[in-house]
Amino acid sequence: MIRGMAALSVVLFHAQFLFGPNALLDSTYQIKFLSFGHAGVEIFFVLSGYIILRAHWGDPNSWTYFKRYVARRFTRIFPMTIGTVICLLAMTPLLRWLTSDPLLFDISPIKIVTSLSLIPFQCEYLPGTLWSLSNEVLFYLIFAAYFIRPAFFVFGISLLTSLILLNAALPFARPLAACGGSPLNLYNAIFVFGIAAFFVSKLLEKINMPAWMPVAALTTGVAIFAVSAYIDVKYLSDMYFDQAIAPNRAAKMITHFLYAVAGGWIILGASLLSWRPCGAVGRAFTYLGEASFSLYLIHEPALGVTARILHPLTLAGSPRGELALFAIVASSVVLALAVHQFAELRLVDLFRASPKRG
Repeated sequence: MIRGMAALSVVLFHAQFLFGPNALLDSTYQIKFLSFGHAGVEIFFVLSGYIILRAHWGDPNSWTYFKRYVARRFTRIFPMTIGTVICLLAMTPLLRWLTSDPLLFDISPIKIVTSLSLIPFQCEYLPGTLWSLSNEVLFYLIFAAYFIRPAFFVFGISLLTSLILLNAALPFARPLAACGGSPLNLYNAIFVFGIAAFFVSKLLEKINMPAWMPVAALTTGVAIFAVSAYIDVKYLSDMYFDQAIAPNRAAKMITHFLYAVAGGWIILGASLLSWRPCGAVGRAFTYLGEASFSLYLIHEPALGVTARILHPLTLAGSPRGELALFAIVASSVVLALAVHQFAELRLVDLFRASPKRG
């Protein structure tokens, strides 16, 4: 459920930039209260740190388990990613014709190589959201050291986090983290909050903790998230919409940190409560979470193409702008769910097919 909410928040964050003066859908309708939606990325990274350790901590340190881990990570990520990139490349002429935009999708050779390999040669990918997946892959590679010896993983993630924090503190070194795909960007330090949540949850599960503690952890996380979202919307939203405004690096670092801390508390509380979503809304967000990888890959190009097709329509303001926002987001989500059901699941099954399934 948490994954589904995080995925939808990122979609809404990207969708809001389609509206406003000089935007793709040039209109008087503009929203900025979704500016905190990028926090879904921070939540995803905290979740990844927690889930990978929950799934594999305690596995034997052996070559067999190392191969199994690498195979499962590879089949989870690369077939779908490579398939998405190839489909976008193949469909580019048609989509350019449909949208009357001859510049839709930059398909330079270096960008294609970067997107297919997830190696950060540069800051741009196709689709653009792949920058964060390159961070995930780096974390998975570091965790692979666990299967040699757990201390190697702890050393590796500690070293990377220390270098990131040092880089953030040294003004002359900041170009090393100029884009999200850089190994030294601040996002790569966020995995440690999920790792911390895992170890704290293991510790608390062994003791007779008070019944109020999981609820307190969850409440603390929600409160910290709300404070960070308020700072984002109140003081940083203009920076997202107007490139002429210089980015406030200190404020951004504070919100990144607060979102990560909030994510750690929320995941800790939810895990201790053995939280299971109930009701139609809970089940809907759970399914959206299961389809989050397809939504992650598909939503940005889907939003852009749909908005360009709607471009000739007049969106003078509310409520037509709100209607257009709903239609664009809904169509992107429905497309992603279809891709998940009919492509992603089948690709994973195809590449993981073997006499013995783990």
